[in-house]
Amino acid sequence: MPTLQALLILGSALLAASAPASNILTTGNANDTDGLRPASWPTFEQCEGDNRETIIAYAARDAQVLGKATRDYVKSLTGPTPRYTTWFGNYTPERHATVLKIFTAINTNDYLAYNYYCDCDVPGLPEDVVAYVYSWQYGMIHICPEFFRRNTTGRNTQAGTILHEATHYVNNGGGTEDWVSGTNNSLQLAIDDPDKAVDCAANYKYFAENTPFLD
Repeated sequence: MPTLQALLILGSALLAASAPASNILTTGNANDTDGLRPASWPTFEQCEGDNRETIIAYAARDAQVLGKATRDYVKSLTGPTPRYTTWFGNYTPERHATVLKIFTAINTNDYLAYNYYCDCDVPGLPEDVVAYVYSWQYGMIHICPEFFRRNTTGRNTQAGTILHEATHYVNNGGGTEDWVSGTNNSLQLAIDDPDKAVDCAANYKYFAENTPFLD
């Protein structure tokens, strides 16, 4: 029987093959930051049972593909588009450069080599928290029960959650903040304060998920 790691690598190839030409992610060698590194594998703590390790690993793989496609889209921009202005507000070269810097930085991450902790033991943590990180602890994501109730496609996905958390690390372009959470608040932030929108993790998640689709 194929191992879970082999299935994930195969799934990455199938996902890339089914994507539009501009979104294809090819498998590279270990030094290719644009490719999945099949030799990598997550470290899990307290994630045994209920298929949780498998769910996280598939989400990590999907986050790798999603992040690469989004970075390529941002890199191609030379001016405002509906997708950009919806989530990041008024386009300026300076704000675009910030968005590109962060998506470029997180694209160098290998989410299949992260450490995932299914603990969520912070006192007073609300039950609807999906995941959290400490911005100085690169590659460590604390996964909460809500994560496993998230979608695998569309908006508010498991893969989008991993991207969201990755933008927080100071190693990844300085680290974003949680200025707001939720779709409506993120949309309003882009209108009211584009400078904060390009520094808000939720806006990066929704921009990457791009649901409903915007050009």
